[in-house]
This record gives sequence, C-alpha cells and structure tokens, in this order.
Amino acid sequence: MCDLRPFKNQVYETLKKKHNSQNLFVDSEFPATSKSIYHSGKQLKDVQWYRPPIVFRTPQFVINGFQRGDLDQGEVGNCWFIAGAGAVTLNPDLLQRVVPSNQSFDGKDYAGIFHFRFWVYGQWYDVVIDDQLPFHSDGRLVFCRNKKDKNEMWSPLLEKAYAKLCGSYEAMEGGFTTDALIDMTGGIEEAFELINSSTATSEFKEQIKRVLWQAYLRKSMLGCSITADPKVTEARLPNGLVKGHAYSITRVGDVTTSSGSVTLIRCLNPWGNETEWNGKYSDNSQAWDAISDEEKQELGVHALHDGEFWMSFDDFFTNFHQLHICHRGPASLGTTEEDAGACTWNNLFR
Repeated sequence: MCDLRPFKNQVYETLKKKHNSQNLFVDSEFPATSKSIYHSGKQLKDVQWYRPPIVFRTPQFVINGFQRGDLDQGEVGNCWFIAGAGAVTLNPDLLQRVVPSNQSFDGKDYAGIFHFRFWVYGQWYDVVIDDQLPFHSDGRLVFCRNKKDKNEMWSPLLEKAYAKLCGSYEAMEGGFTTDALIDMTGGIEEAFELINSSTATSEFKEQIKRVLWQAYLRKSMLGCSITADPKVTEARLPNGLVKGHAYSITRVGDVTTSSGSVTLIRCLNPWGNETEWNGKYSDNSQAWDAISDEEKQELGVHALHDGEFWMSFDDFFTNFHQLHICHRGPASLGTTEEDAGACTWNNLFR
C-alpha cells in the first residue's frame, strides 16, 4: 500500500486536534470566496457560503449508507466527475479509501473539518477541507447535492475536496470520466470507441458485450458517453439521451424473452432527474411486460424519474459512442498488478 501524503501539507489529524465545535476549522488554502469557485474572475450571483449546521437542522455526513443516487450534478459542468463518483459507490471497499470513516456532524466530534483521498500522479493524497459550502439564498446548494436527502453532506464535501485539488470549482468544467475514476481508485483505464457502430462487425459488437460483462463481474467501474455537438452544449436527443454528457453504468444483466436471452444495461444520468432514455426497456416501456416479475425484482427495476434507466445492449451499442472502464489496479485496495490494458479517446464531457 502506498504512503499517504497530506495535500498542501495540511495534516488532518493535527488540524482536527486543534479545533472543536466551539473553534471550527477554517481552510485558508481554499477560502470561502469567489476565487474558489471561479479562477477566471467570474462572479456567481446570489451565492453565500454557509456551514451545513447553519442551513440544516440536522445535517448528516451520510444517511443509510453511500448510494449511487446520492450525487446529483449542480451548476458546474462536471458530469464526468459525478458519473465517476457514482460508479465508485458500487464498490464500497474502494469508496472507503476515498471517503475515510468516522467523519460526522455529531456532537463533540464535529470541528468543521473533513478529508478525502485522491490518487494523483502515482501517489495517494489526503485533501483537507472545511465544511463551508456555496448556497443560494433559498437554501439550495449551488453544486453537487442529494436531491432526496437534502441534509446529507458527503457528496458536496467530496466534490469540494476535488475542486480544491483542481484549484476551483470552475476547473472541473469539462473532463473525462476515466480521469475521475482513476483519481478515486488508482485504477487502470481502458476505453472503446463505438462511434462507428452502424458499420461495426458482429464480431466487434460481441467483443464489446463480453468486455462489458467481464468488467462488470470483476467489479470494474463503467461509464459511457455520446460525442458532443460542437454547436450545442449537452444537446438533448429525441430518445432522451444527451450529447456531450457522461453516464455511469450501474448494472449489467440478462433477461429471458420469447425470442431468447437479452442483455440489458442500466445507466445513470448524474442530473438525477427525468432526463432518461425513453426507448425500449425504459421506465415505462411495454417491453417489461414480457419479463417475469422474478427477473424484474432481481434486477431492481423501478419507474422513477431519478436519472437511472435500463436499455438493451443493442440500443446501448447503437446510441452511445464511448465505453470507458476503470479496472482495479495495484493502487486500489485489495487488487493486484494482474489488471492491465489502457487506451484513450479524446473528447470533453460536461
């Protein structure tokens, strides 16, 4: 296991001992000012920095465990980071490395200081932050939040720590999902271009299906995206998908139909809303009527406007342009050097 280095030479344990609920930590390295939001000098209107106990009666670091639906994208184009973090929540042992335990807003343990860990240039860094977050005047968090449990704070604090690592929230505007996955796992990147799927051979299509299954069963983190339209930022398509946008893949499964077995892919839009695939096997698709209740229950099928949806592998292969995978590498907990393979693709997703 690699040594852990304090980012900006801020040692969490030392700083925690110097502060308490009556003397809250203030992070001078990432101050609660517009400079931490916009490095370019822009100003975001109607924003005030508050600690969660000022806004919420009972703020909690985590409620009912870490869930993929805990992260909803805010007002910065960092879907690539949100999608990556959502994928990591499916691997509790990896998430535990990024989000250290024993962090709380409760009683004597609360000192306004939190910390998160990221893998940067071959080294794990411990990033310390205070809990001052940007809010609108109506009490809404400006950036990442949990829309369901509004008082759960681990996801906006994780995002703040990563923004500090990047230099500002604005510095997270546009990026690669695999970069976020590697920074949170120390894993190994692999990516596939599907953009010419209309002319792809059946052998290539079957290869991609095998890759998806193998990566899923090995608990690799999975994501997908559609090439951006240079004229329109995050252009919404008639089928409900969004160009220039990153999704996490949260499950792969097979169902039995009258025409044989069908592989299904479950994707999650980090917006966490009704912007979902609306084709076959979408939330209200009649295709589900042909699937047994037992299989639907085993897959956890539901019809909620939460950004998560199912689609067939055939539709996935036709509509998405990139498949990105982060395999567990030697820097990840409980992994070996046997995982290998890397390739890259060039596009930014917001």
